[in-house]
Amino acid sequence: MQRRISLCAGRGCGQQHENGDQRCAHDHFGRTETSKLDVTDWYRSPEAPELGRFGKLEVRWGKASRGSPPRRRTVCTVMPWAAEAVQDYVVSIRPRYGFAGRPALWLTERGGRLRPRQIEERFAAYREALRLPGELVPHCLRACLIFCVRGCR
Repeated sequence: MQRRISLCAGRGCGQQHENGDQRCAHDHFGRTETSKLDVTDWYRSPEAPELGRFGKLEVRWGKASRGSPPRRRTVCTVMPWAAEAVQDYVVSIRPRYGFAGRPALWLTERGGRLRPRQIEERFAAYREALRLPGELVPHCLRACLIFCVRGCR
């Protein structure tokens, strides 16, 4: 993790933030769910104490059924490197923004909550830089992860 921070040091907090944010957003969650996560949504998992406080995540703004409020769900961390990446962001990068009192996990440079549209725009910029097909959207990666995890069982 320290190597990743030093590689990004010359690019400012925004670039470091994007790296961690994209990893979380597109490995497990949708754009809206990701944008509404708070730092306090993470907690320990008795099943995986080695992951520390990043063993489980309480998603409070899950997709709702028609006419219902957003569904809450708990997501277990399945990849130790994902817990390390989020811990690195929360401990080493997020404090550099200077908004310790703000609850949002993913902050903008001005301390606001990262919006779903901003996540989409950043993803599109990465997609174009990598010359990937325009049809590729964040939800595609979510579906791929679910398929890969089910295939490993």
